[in-house]
Formats: sequence, structure tokens, C-alpha cells
Amino acid sequence: MSKLLGFTVVLVVAALGVAIASLVFNILVFNKINESDDVAVDPTATPSPTDGGCPGVNEISKEDSWKEAANRIIDTIDLSSDPCEDFYQFSCGKYLQDTDLQGMSRKGTYDEAQYEINLALADYFDGKALKDLKSNTEKYQKNFLQMCYADAKAEPSEDITNAKWDDLTKDLNAECVHPVFSLGFPLFGVARKPQTYDEFFRIMGDMERKYTGGPLMTSFVTADFKDNNTNALYINQPALHFTRDYFVKPQFIDKLQAYADQIRDLILAYGKSTGKPLDYQFCPTMNADDKECATQVAQWAVNIERSIAMSSWPDTELRNYKQQYTPFDDLDILDYRFQQLSLGKYVRGLLQMKDDDKLDGFKVVISQATYFAALDGQFDAGHISLDDYTDYLAIHFLMDNAAEYGIDIPSADGDKKKNKMRYNEKTFDKYITRRGFGARKITRRPLNSRGLAKSEDDEIRTRCVDTMIDYMPYGPGYTYVRNRADRDDVRKDVQIMTENIIEQFSEMLNSLDWIDPESLGRAHAKSGALVRNYLWPDSVFGPDFNKFDTIDGYNKNYAAFADTTKLPTYWDALKTMKLALMKTEQWDIVAAGGDRTNFLQSPATVNAWYQPERNSITFPFGILNPPYYNLNYPQAYNYAGQGGTAGHELTHGYDDEGTQFDEFGMLADCEFTHCSILDDDSRSGFVDMAQCVVQQFNTQCCPVKKGNVRCANGDTTQGENIADIGGEQAAYRAYQKFMADQGKTELRLPGLEQFSPKQANNARWDPLIFWLTYGVSWCMKITEDRLVRQLMTDPHAPSSCRVNQVMQDIPQFGMDWKCKRGVSPMYPNDDDRK
Repeated sequence: MSKLLGFTVVLVVAALGVAIASLVFNILVFNKINESDDVAVDPTATPSPTDGGCPGVNEISKEDSWKEAANRIIDTIDLSSDPCEDFYQFSCGKYLQDTDLQGMSRKGTYDEAQYEINLALADYFDGKALKDLKSNTEKYQKNFLQMCYADAKAEPSEDITNAKWDDLTKDLNAECVHPVFSLGFPLFGVARKPQTYDEFFRIMGDMERKYTGGPLMTSFVTADFKDNNTNALYINQPALHFTRDYFVKPQFIDKLQAYADQIRDLILAYGKSTGKPLDYQFCPTMNADDKECATQVAQWAVNIERSIAMSSWPDTELRNYKQQYTPFDDLDILDYRFQQLSLGKYVRGLLQMKDDDKLDGFKVVISQATYFAALDGQFDAGHISLDDYTDYLAIHFLMDNAAEYGIDIPSADGDKKKNKMRYNEKTFDKYITRRGFGARKITRRPLNSRGLAKSEDDEIRTRCVDTMIDYMPYGPGYTYVRNRADRDDVRKDVQIMTENIIEQFSEMLNSLDWIDPESLGRAHAKSGALVRNYLWPDSVFGPDFNKFDTIDGYNKNYAAFADTTKLPTYWDALKTMKLALMKTEQWDIVAAGGDRTNFLQSPATVNAWYQPERNSITFPFGILNPPYYNLNYPQAYNYAGQGGTAGHELTHGYDDEGTQFDEFGMLADCEFTHCSILDDDSRSGFVDMAQCVVQQFNTQCCPVKKGNVRCANGDTTQGENIADIGGEQAAYRAYQKFMADQGKTELRLPGLEQFSPKQANNARWDPLIFWLTYGVSWCMKITEDRLVRQLMTDPHAPSSCRVNQVMQDIPQFGMDWKCKRGVSPMYPNDDDRK
């Protein structure tokens, strides 16, 4: 084990240099372009933001859609602020002032867009009788929603709570109808069912198969990094309940104490409702009462998770994919690789394989070898018994499922404010939202509709739809796309826009004078071979939305919802959904051929992503809504919103992660420490320059003014920050070029006439509305506690930084707004753009 640990440490150090060097690839792209500004438009034609400018420039659109677009901006901007001093305040000041969080920790324009989609889906299904739905896919959704509504609307009572705890208990002990998964709960006097560690690991795999995650490790299926004609099963360190820093840094001890109190409350609530007494032999202090015993057990559970966190890799070290690729094609060898960890048995539990079954058509890949070496050492030390590990697994099972099942957990301290378990702002998030999918672990942010819904009924309906999007992604996604009459027109428009942005990005690459011809060719090859996933997956939905064989065949694992009389409780519905999700999106495809067009998540999701292992960008239909896009809105609006999103995701293909993969999505030219499409000189010659954006966000993105965490982590957020800057730069150039090529004219938006367009070469475009739309798209009101959590855990910087710091790094912004260079914060001198 010591050899393995030492070897990997060397790789980690070397990998850091690779990550930094690849980052510079993007920095130099946009800096070079910013300095040259060699687009087809004369920048000297820029009129004053308050000047009429060129002839005909005062024409104002009377289109309803343009009025709507204008109102979206008017409703958020603060005209009393100076855009050259604080563009985020200028773009979002009114929104921040007028928005009432209503008990939420965060509310933003993103959340509003997702809410509108969920509400439209709920309205559709609630307006249709089951007999009127033509596809099985929609019938399954209708039946699930009815069960979810009924559970959410049931008046909480002691009897209901007790029944729900009993439902979970049946899946923990010998009463369970699934004989493979029978765990037990020694803490409450129910003997453990696994008699050996082999059995324990197999049960752990079976639990993850059914319930989406595990506290000691987790897994996902995606393209094999070295041969994406096939898939591979990746075994990863677990998704902790909180960020790793909470567990390993002393300044967050209060967070761990609060976490331990929540686990204590869960243990006490479970015991009270089920009538099962605590076995005091598991409490260090034998004469403790129930509360003291539960406190000791909870602190013990937190300490185990803390030891796991200390052994796990921080996010900043999870960016070198060669380092995370240790393949096995034999489960017996995998079992032998670690003395105490029966990982082969774990895989057999995941995939329901018999003891003598062999891997067929795919590999198992260990992603963080040193983590598993450390975990192996913990098991080998023997200071934690099999009973203890069984209790730890059982406690985390309850943590991952009780809140989602709508079980209230009262505080043992009598503080009602600590009771956050029911429905919104849950103490214990869904495992699926912590783990994510694919190499980059793409997650979907769950919707909290409390402060968005106009009624309690709408809150319940949209929340149930959100659960369905999580667990049946291509059900709601299909329904949403099918009911959009403009789907083909939107797809065509977004295709044209994306190609324009890719073209401009390629020109940005050509401007580099430090990259060698071979590396430049490979960079162009990536954009040329890039898979573009637009709005919905044809292979899943089929060629005709009036025929349902394809989509119903895809969702065959959800067939239990055809007859819900066999699903007597909402817990039955939830776990059926979870199992169907894991089978459909994970276990059933592991031995199938690779598919670079895999969307990864629902078309009804307001998000977009780049998958390096497939070299693909995906724009679900959900993102093609305000504040990002509307088919009938001005081009300035759409290019700033969706165009910036397209440029952002494209740029990820050239960041420190993306450049490790070639044009087909496979690890490229792997050497001892790294893989890259860039040659050594192109990669290593700019390491020092790489710290520009990292240092900028470390020192300037500091939205919190007190406490232990005040600024963003420039290392953690580097990829997203560079994608924001490079993406919006490409979108800006593409917008200008498109308007010039088409000879297009952008009329003024009503109510925003003071923001004058530019005019040159028989075209007129509106850069000020472009920048405003970008700023408005990031409006978000957030509590300080939630903001601190984002600074610690999120690879994305806070919204204010994604506006202000990004605008500082694009000099064209300052030029368009007539800011004073070197005086205005939003238009710094080159040397001041750290």
C-alpha cells in the first residue's frame, strides 16, 4: 500500500502542472483576441450609450416578443448604478432588491426558468385523463405524479410517520422481500445479515443498485476513456454529504457539530417511531440515556465520514484523468488487488452477477487508487467491526431516503428551526444530486419552488415533477419536447448560432502565435469532430413524435407504473423509480457499445454541459428559455444568453480537463504523468501565465465580508471561469459577424432606448443589450450561509463574479460602455487584470 500511495503522490504533483498549463491555453486565446479585436466590424463606430448615433438608430420595435424581452431586463436592472463600476449591480440591482427569498437560501433567474418548465409539465399531466395519454411513457409519469401528489398532500400525523419509518425498515432487515439485500441494524438490536466482508460488499453494491449511492464508494458508467466504442464501470470515492473542507479543516468544527446533531435527531426519530430500543453496547458511555447514546453514535458516524474525507481526493486533484484510470478486466484480480476490500463482490452486487460470472465487453476502472488503498488500510486495521460498518451503512441509508420520503425529523433540542427535513432545503440531499453523471460528474441542481410557486398546490406539483426529472429523465423530457410546437425551428436556429460560435472560436485559435502547427491542427480537429447534441436525443425519442415505440422501449424499466396497485406506498414508487433510473442509464448500458450522442440528463433540464470522454456538447431544450433564449427575441439577447452558453461549453473542450482528450473523446498521447493533445512546449511554456485567472478570482471574487470563507477558490473554479470568459468572447464575435454577414438590423428595445446600437457595413447590432442580457442571466439572491457553501463546494464562482470578473477580462465590454480605462473597475489596464 505504501508504494501505491507514494507513486500516486508523484502523479498528483505532476498533474497540477498539466492542469495549470492547459488552463493557459484558454487564457491566451481570449487575451490575444481581446488585444487584436480583428472582427469585420469597425469598433470606432461605437456610439455613446445615451447618443442617438447613426441614422435610423432610433427605431423601436413594436413586436410583443421584443417588449417581453425588454421587460425582462427592465425588471432587474438598477439604472442608478454605474455599469463601469459594478456591472452586476447595474444588471441585477432591482432584482436583488425586489426578490423575497421566502425562507429559501437562493433564488435566481435559473430557478425561475426551471420552475416554469416544471409547472408547464404539471399542468399538462393534470389536464389529461390517463385514458387520453397515448404513450406508455406518459402514462407512467401520470401515475407517478398522482402518487407523489397524494403523499405530499397527506396531513402529517404520527401514524403516517410511523408507517413511513416501517417502510424503510423493511428494506433494512430480514423482512425485506429482496433476499439479496438484507442488511440488518445492530444499533437497534437487529442482527447484521452479512457474515463476512465479502457478503457486506456485495450487499453494499446491491444497495447502490437500488438506491443510487453508497457511503464508502460509488460508481458510474460512461465511455471508456481509452476506447469510447465501449463503456466502462468506474468505481469512485463516495459523494460526501458535505464538502471535504467541512471535514478536514478545523475552522468548520461547528458545521460538523450541527451535522452530528442532525444524525442524532434521525437516530432518535427512527427509534421512537419503530419502537426499537438503542443497543447501548454501541455507546462508549454505557450508562447513557437515549439522547446521549444517540449523540455518541452520531459523533462516531461523523468521525468515520471524516476519516473517509481525509483519505479522499479534493476536487482540485480530480482533474487528471490518466491518474484516475486503473482498469481491470477480471473481477477476481480486482478482489485480490486490495486485501480487505471485496470490490469484485461489490461489482457483482451492482450488476447482479453470479459468483462465477465474468466481465464481458467492458472494464472496471478504479478512479482514485490511493483512496481505496487508504480505505483498505482502515478495514485492515480492524478497529471498526463488521457490526459497526453495518450500522454506518444503515444510518446513511436512512439519511439518503428519509427526507426524500417526506419524513419530518424533529430536533431533540426542541428547536423547530432545525427541522428542515420535509420537502425543501433538506438537511440530507439526494445522493443522485451529489454524485452526478459522466467523467465530469455533471449534476442537476434540484428545484426548490417554495418561493416561486403562487400556491402550496403548485409548490407540490412542481416539486413532484422535479423528482420525476431526476429519476425518469427521458419521460418529462419527451413530454416537454413533444408539446413545444416550435421545436424544429428552435433546433435549426440554435444549430446556426452554435456553428457561428465554433467558427469564431476557431479563428481565435488561429491567432495564437505560441502553439505549434501540430497542436493547432489537433485543436481544430476537436471542434471539427465535436458531437453536437441539440435539444433532444433522436435515438431515444424516435423520428416521429406521433409514434411511441422508440420512447416506450427506452423507458421499459418503468413499466411497474402501468399498474400502481402493485405499488401501495410512495416509498414503493420512489425506489421503483430509482432502480429504473440506475438500470436504464447505468447498468443496462455498461456492456453496450459506446454512444457519443448520450445526452446524460433530461431534455427538460435548464443546463448545458460538455463531456470530455465523448467530445460532445449538449444543449437540452430546457436551457432554450429566458433568460437565455427565445426564438422571437433579438439576436443580441439570444447570442448573449444561449450563445454564451454554447461558447462556454465549447471552451471546456480546451481547458485543463478537455485537452486531455482527443477529437473522439479518448485520452490523447498519454505520457508518464499526463495525457494531452498539446505538445510539451505549447503546454509547459505558459505555466506562469496560468495563474492570472486563478489569482484574479482568489483575490477579487470576495463577496463575503466576514467569517472564515470570503473569496472564491481560484483553483477549484478555474475551468468554469475560463469557460465563461472565452465563451462570452466567442459569442460576442459570432453575434457581430452574424449581423454583418446578414446585413441585419437590431431595432431598439422599448423602454431601453437609451442603449444605442452600433452601425457599420450595412448592419446594426446592439452590444449594450448583449452585455445586459448576459448580466441579467446571472441575477441571483442568496443567503450568506448558502454563499459560503458555494464558495467552498461549487466549481462555479458566485453570480456576481461571473459577471464582474468576466467583464473585466473582456476589454470590448469597457469599450462598448465608454468606461474610462484604468480608472473604471470594469475596464482595467492589462497589467491590472490579474
